[in-house]
Amino acid sequence: MPNALKLGPRITRTQANGGITTGAIAILPCHQATTDNALADISGNGNNGLAGASFVGATHFASTEGVLTPDASGSSDFAQRLSSFPYGTSGYNNGDTLLIAGRMKLTAGYPAASKPIISQGGNNTAAQGIRLSMNATTGTLFMVWDGPASSVFSANTDTAPPSSGWFHYVFALWSHTPAAGTLTYGIWINGERAYTSFPKSGSALPTSMTPAEALRIGAYHRASGPVDASIGATHASIHLYRAPAAVPQTTAKMDALARRLYRDPESPLSLAEWPMS
Repeated sequence: MPNALKLGPRITRTQANGGITTGAIAILPCHQATTDNALADISGNGNNGLAGASFVGATHFASTEGVLTPDASGSSDFAQRLSSFPYGTSGYNNGDTLLIAGRMKLTAGYPAASKPIISQGGNNTAAQGIRLSMNATTGTLFMVWDGPASSVFSANTDTAPPSSGWFHYVFALWSHTPAAGTLTYGIWINGERAYTSFPKSGSALPTSMTPAEALRIGAYHRASGPVDASIGATHASIHLYRAPAAVPQTTAKMDALARRLYRDPESPLSLAEWPMS
């Protein structure tokens, strides 16, 4: 009689069984049919995408690899946006930890002008929030905190993602003290630290934020011109997580999460990986 290993049924990951952390804001694989009009959130929160006025499923979901955004700047909103981004409305003011990860492939090399990769802030005090952007020509990445009085820019990364082909990015903010305008942050590319000196310290940050716009993928939107700006790219495997300020964070933990999400970009973080207490 041959030896055999009988496996039981595979358990579906959910927030109820701890397979998906309750700190998930949204998890968007971005593999949609051309007949779809919105990105599906698999976190269990139902935080699905909402289509911009100029979004066309047949065009922007034309690739099964991910959602496409054009290299554009003007008055057309091509992007998918989240119906809810709680970090932007309360998490920043509460000093929460934030982690955003995703995969991206540039359509035609580095942009000619700096463009957003994922953004709620719109480079404008009337469009407040967090954003991660790519620099023109060099392709290095940087974060911005668009506040009620000014925009505070982080240091550019010391390394850049490739100008062609897929790459993975993670950026995270932790140890945030809103009243002091300080926090710790990092950016990782393909699971590796993108700064020589690490982690980075943010200072003179806005002490509060009141976003007026939703978080958008590959674009920003604001009330005054240019109203919209988007990067020419395909986006996939997007994860957004937050945790209360009371949950301790370390650089080593963030390094491990960046490597984990790079190695397995489609699987949600579990509650053990991203605890909420």
